Amino acid sequence: MEWGLECIRWLQGWRNPVLDLAMRGLSALGNESFFLLLFPFLYWCLDSRLGLRVSVVYFLSGWLNQALKQALAQPRPADLAAGINLVEQSGYGLPSGHAQGAVVLWGLLALLAVRRGAGRWVWAPAALLSLSIGLSRAYLGVHFPTDVLGGWAVGAVVLAAAWALGRLPVPAWAARLPWWAGIPIAGLLACAALALFPEKDSVAMVAGMLGFLVGHFLRRGLWPGGEEGSPLRRLLRLPAGLIVLLGLYLGLKRLFPAQGQALYLPLRFVRYLLAGGWAALGAPLLFRWIGLARLSAPGSPPGPGGTSRS
Repeated sequence: MEWGLECIRWLQGWRNPVLDLAMRGLSALGNESFFLLLFPFLYWCLDSRLGLRVSVVYFLSGWLNQALKQALAQPRPADLAAGINLVEQSGYGLPSGHAQGAVVLWGLLALLAVRRGAGRWVWAPAALLSLSIGLSRAYLGVHFPTDVLGGWAVGAVVLAAAWALGRLPVPAWAARLPWWAGIPIAGLLACAALALFPEKDSVAMVAGMLGFLVGHFLRRGLWPGGEEGSPLRRLLRLPAGLIVLLGLYLGLKRLFPAQGQALYLPLRFVRYLLAGGWAALGAPLLFRWIGLARLSAPGSPPGPGGTSRS
């Protein structure tokens, strides 16, 4: 791995305050805090089906990334050369979660945009972001170049699988399932995922996705129609919903035990479960209550731009 360390040192030879800031900013696009803003924005403000699809694929990709890291158990650069890392990062290195997640997230958004009529030019910024985010992780000294290459490769496989599965027709038996059938299925899959890899990052991803899916299924059962609103009302949903979401995410983090203390993992599961449930169920209920969303009949056409005329 010496050549990998030399590559990192070569990249860091170009260091300056502006480049440091740019690389930290690019790396932040793969941090948990960024997705606390992005996924609710997609689900609350744009299209709940789009938000659900992107979130599910991303979380499944994230769980796969953690599983591969645990299986391969490859060290990070700082484990072999102390002080080479410009930011703190724990855990194993291969494959890079930021590089993998960037390919999956921005590639999937580009794919869905093209399907909805956008020009193929959207692939250019998606590719640029994926490359830049991966490069930032090597520049910051938290991943070897091989970690980044591995992340890009796994991300491309996940993206291709999502594209292929998205083209398959929904089986007739699946279309006839009642709305509540997804809840036990999601619960069983979550139990299986935790049984395989019960470590802290896996617990967070599985709990967040389980809460999100259960909340979504309950929401579809409570009101099967869509939720409309003017563009301004849709945008106002984000700060309204984030107040509680961040309260659950940050507030419970302070209240619950820290890593290494008793009940850390079970209460970490509860924290992310509640956050996911709020995003898919609690927040939409709040939006209806305060007038930021109104119920439309199932199958009714939305107003211009996907919103109502009100």
